[in-house]
Amino acid sequence: NLNLGEKIYISRKKAARRKPINESELEGLLMGNGYKTVCMEDYDFFEQISIMRNARVVVGLHGAGLANIQFMPKDSTVIELSPKPVKRKDLRIPFWRLAGICRLKYAIQFCDVAKIPASRDIYEANIMVDLERLAKNLEN
Repeated sequence: NLNLGEKIYISRKKAARRKPINESELEGLLMGNGYKTVCMEDYDFFEQISIMRNARVVVGLHGAGLANIQFMPKDSTVIELSPKPVKRKDLRIPFWRLAGICRLKYAIQFCDVAKIPASRDIYEANIMVDLERLAKNLEN
């Protein structure tokens, strides 16, 4: 049973791409609000399940790390940080659907893309998280 607390931030700081360019400030805001930073690649599958079973609020970037929300207790909260869609076809909301199926509260905060990658896929880009808006979302 691995319990890292009720408030978890799933970080991608060890990844080469698809992460917040202002992650140190983001972590500072979240730590000030009682969040623990977790890099899921540091834990095996069963440890990841245990972390999420004990979490009541999870903040994370759009990506595979959020697939673990399926192990959270019912009525917990997920805040997804996602690149702001440029075109309608850019909008991807699988974690909204997963959260609904698992009976979780869900919010998405769209973030500016730092630089459009050569692939033109905004989900491959780094993002800039609006920390003032996130602070308000955390209050809500």
